[in-house]
Amino acid sequence: MSTTQDVGWIERFLVGVGIVPMTIERYLPGVIRRSFGARVFLLAAISILVAPGLAVFLFSDVFLAALFIAVIVAPTGFLGYCEMYRALREINSRVKQVENGEFDVDFEWTRVDEIGETYTALERTASSLGESIERAERESETATQAREEAERAQERAEEERERAEALGEHLERKAEDFSAVMRSAGEGDLTRRMDPESRSDAMTEIAEEFNAMMDGLA
Repeated sequence: MSTTQDVGWIERFLVGVGIVPMTIERYLPGVIRRSFGARVFLLAAISILVAPGLAVFLFSDVFLAALFIAVIVAPTGFLGYCEMYRALREINSRVKQVENGEFDVDFEWTRVDEIGETYTALERTASSLGESIERAERESETATQAREEAERAQERAEEERERAEALGEHLERKAEDFSAVMRSAGEGDLTRRMDPESRSDAMTEIAEEFNAMMDGLA
């Protein structure tokens, strides 16, 4: 499912740019690939420490120094924002697949960081849900003497579906909330923060790291 479906041109642009850092991520050293928070910290360090330090060292003119800092900070910050935005749009897209009864969910990205953990969890949940529903449907078609067992299996599948739908709705709400905060940040409002409270540890860590980065940039 496309991550650019039913969105405006700005969202499509951000999603398109987001593929650049997500592609680069595959070739990063393992220790950095395993931690999205480490990459956010690295981007913050470049913006807060490295760029100003190089500007002071290379330029005596204040205008040139400021221009140099802007040239370094703007692309790194924008690419980091687009990567996070694309990841959230992909999560939102797959959640809608599950809501529409499509349980063959594949993010088509191999990630080993917190976002990858969320991808894998949603894929496994959708797969398990689909298998449970299929199994319940088969069992419901068996002979009358097996009807009670089929009904129990249907109840188990329904409970799993409700839990998965609850998780999906929660992830969708968090994805929408995170997108709104990041959109505000992209428009220059650095005062808004993400709510780190979530059923997903990965989403909580993403929010905490983003808030920390915003605190450093504010």
